[in-house]
Amino acid sequence: MKKFLRSWHTWVAVIVALTLGTSLLLAQVFDSAKLVETFNGDLYKEYKAHQVLSLDELAKDFQYQQSIWMPLAPPSTEFWGWTQEANPAPLPFDPADFPKDFVAGLIPSSRDGVVVYPVTAWEDPKTRDRVFYNADNKEIGSLPAPQGYDPRWCVFDMYPAMATLTAKTDKNTWLELVYDPSHLQIRYDLILDDDLIKWVLARSIRASLMAQQGTGGGVMMMKWQGGTGTVTNIQFVDIQKETNGAVSVTLAYPDQYRTNASTGFEIFTCDGGRGLLDSWWDLGVRTNVNTSTNFIVWADPGSTDSNVTPRFYAAALTNDADGDGFSDGFEKFVYQVLSGSLWVNEEDIGL
Repeated sequence: MKKFLRSWHTWVAVIVALTLGTSLLLAQVFDSAKLVETFNGDLYKEYKAHQVLSLDELAKDFQYQQSIWMPLAPPSTEFWGWTQEANPAPLPFDPADFPKDFVAGLIPSSRDGVVVYPVTAWEDPKTRDRVFYNADNKEIGSLPAPQGYDPRWCVFDMYPAMATLTAKTDKNTWLELVYDPSHLQIRYDLILDDDLIKWVLARSIRASLMAQQGTGGGVMMMKWQGGTGTVTNIQFVDIQKETNGAVSVTLAYPDQYRTNASTGFEIFTCDGGRGLLDSWWDLGVRTNVNTSTNFIVWADPGSTDSNVTPRFYAAALTNDADGDGFSDGFEKFVYQVLSGSLWVNEEDIGL
């Protein structure tokens, strides 16, 4: 917090220009004590907990992001550059321990008025190196894959029996190509600590103002406490606006699911307007059941985006009825497959 206060007065005007628009609110912001009180220290700590201190740490995070998103990648036998934004975003970093060439190649960009440094991470399909590109798509660094790395990890996760097969079939070859990790790119927005403070402050002020506008004599809904036998199907039972401005939703489920720790749920999000009309849903989170309760609470990070209009939520079990590697909910909401399978027959691709 001392570092936060040392540079306070040098960029208060920037924060004001970024987040506020009326003279009344402007007067509030120039009260330094009010700004310190408004700053969400917990949100700042949450971002800082994910800070990467070296290129090696960034490569490890890239591998973690791969493990999340590769099983959800649409089937493809060719590199087509599916890019997924890393979570959390932006990602704090300390350039002091990064290679000089990497730091020199970074190109500043603006994200909601705050400086970030876009970096795209990719796995080279030939060398399996982790390659990093700047905003101009110029390579600024690379690291070799971990020792003993097997690029078939994703297909083995999807189809465990393949890991023990001794004879290779055309189908196995096709699956390995479909689930090659080089099909996925991860997009980062790296951010320096001082700019992270501005980022968090902007969201803290916005959340505070939204809370003030939303009081209006209304009553805040209490968080749902759950209880045995309270629900007979998975359903949303509560929604809250948190202090950082994010919306958190509570998904409850029948007691029978608590007995199996491997039971999973997916929560999907959709913005209003054309997003809902066109059924444009995104996967927000995939998580396992909480065996100690009959509900889970998820804070939607996308709900703090200033461009987000009304937000809709849907949930489903991570069942895969047709065994094609894609959950039923993902097929319904993201791929718009109402029935049948996303599996491509071997005859259709000439195998």
